[in-house]
Amino acid sequence: MLPDALYAPRGVVVDRAEVRDPREVLNMPEVYCVKCKAKREAIDTKKVTMKNGKPALSGICQKCGTKVFKIGG
Repeated sequence: MLPDALYAPRGVVVDRAEVRDPREVLNMPEVYCVKCKAKREAIDTKKVTMKNGKPALSGICQKCGTKVFKIGG
């Protein structure tokens, strides 16, 4: 059974009713890793803006350590 609150990084408490996906609390978006050839959770993600002004996410594959990139993140 889950506790009444989920604890996010940096000591932020999030009410369980507000959370749809646990990855949203932990800030671990799911991206496609070209090396693993599968969808994986990314760590150390950063929001970046591409040259054309569109948003994207840059991070590291949790399993193999390869740099991953998600357009429209």
